[in-house]
Amino acid sequence: MLKISLNQINFTVGALAENTKKLISWYKNDQNIVDLSIFPELGIVGYPPEDLLCSSAFIRDVEFYQKKIIASTKNKNAALLFGSVTQKGEKLYNTVYFAQNGILKNIIYKNSLPNYGVFDEKRYFAAENTHQTITLNNKSFLVLICEDLWQEDLVAKIAYLTFSEVIILNASPYHTAKLQKRLNLVRRFNKKVYYLNIVGGQDSLVFDGNSFVINKNGELVKLLPSFQEAREVICDLESQVKLPEDLYQDYQDLMLGLSDYIKKNNFKEVLIALSGGADSALVSVIACDALGADKVHLVTMPSQYTSEESFADADSLISQLNCASVRRINIEEINSSFLNNLAPFFKGRKPDLTDRKSTRL
Repeated sequence: MLKISLNQINFTVGALAENTKKLISWYKNDQNIVDLSIFPELGIVGYPPEDLLCSSAFIRDVEFYQKKIIASTKNKNAALLFGSVTQKGEKLYNTVYFAQNGILKNIIYKNSLPNYGVFDEKRYFAAENTHQTITLNNKSFLVLICEDLWQEDLVAKIAYLTFSEVIILNASPYHTAKLQKRLNLVRRFNKKVYYLNIVGGQDSLVFDGNSFVINKNGELVKLLPSFQEAREVICDLESQVKLPEDLYQDYQDLMLGLSDYIKKNNFKEVLIALSGGADSALVSVIACDALGADKVHLVTMPSQYTSEESFADADSLISQLNCASVRRINIEEINSSFLNNLAPFFKGRKPDLTDRKSTRL
C-alpha cells in the first residue's frame, strides 16, 4: 500500500526562494515516511503569477529553483510531485514535475487553460493535448492540473489511458459550495482520487485548500482543514467525512482574504471608519478575527447627519471589540466648508437626498 502525502501550502506569488525553501522543508518531513509527496499547482511561483511570466530573468530563476527542488530528492525514499513552469522554445507551459532520487522522471503538461472570470492563463501559457500518467512502485496514476478536471468530455478524452488512481494538483479559488462541485467532478472517474489545492489569499482571490481524497466508490474519506495550511499522509482510508457548512466557509474565506492581503503586502495595521451601520460593523469584526484586535484601529466621523442610533450602535461595537485604538473626528466643520464652497454651483436648487443640510437621519 503506497503512502502519499498531501501538502496544502500557502505560497506567495513571485517569492521563489521563500516558496522553494518552504516546499523543501515540508518535503523533508515526508522523505522517509511516504512513497510520494505532492504539492499544488504552480507552487514555487505562486498563483496567479501573471506578468512575472513575461520576464526572462524570472523564468531563469524558476528553472534554478526547480533544479534545487529536484536535487533535494536525491537519496530520499519519497518521490516528489510539484507544480511549476516549463519553457520550450518561445512557449511557456503550466506543468507538474515528477522527481525521484534526484532525477526528473517526467513533466506533465496542463491541457485546458482557463480564460474566463478571474483566469487569464491563455495569455501566458500554451496548452498540450495529451493527458499523462506517472508510475510509482508499479502503480499508475493519472495526473491532472486544475482546469483539466472541469472539461465536460474529460472521461472520453482519457479513455485510452490505463491508470489505477488519479492525482489532481490545483490552484482553485473559493466560492460558496465550490467543494461540492469539485466532488461531483472527481466522482466521474470511479477511482480513488487525491485532490490537492493551494490555500491562501492573493489580491482578490482566496484559495480555500479543502484538499481531499475520495475512494473508488465516490465517498469522501479525507478532507484537509479549510483556509489553513495542512499536511496529511494518506494510506488506507475508508471512513466517510462530512462537508463543512457553507456559511462557516464563507466567513473563513473573508478572514483569510483580508489577513493574507495585509501580510503579503507588508502592512502592519488597519484603520476602519465606523459608521454604526451593519457593513462597517461586519468589516470591523472580520478584521479583528483575522488580524487580532490589537492591529485594528477604529475611527468614527460624526456630523449633523449622524443619528443617535448610529452613535449607540458604534459605541456598543467599540465596547465589545477592544481594538488597539478608537478615535472620534467630528467632520461637521469639514462638511460645512464643502457645502459653502459648492453653494454657488447649486444656486436656486432645493436640497435633496444628497444635501440634507438641516435634516438629521
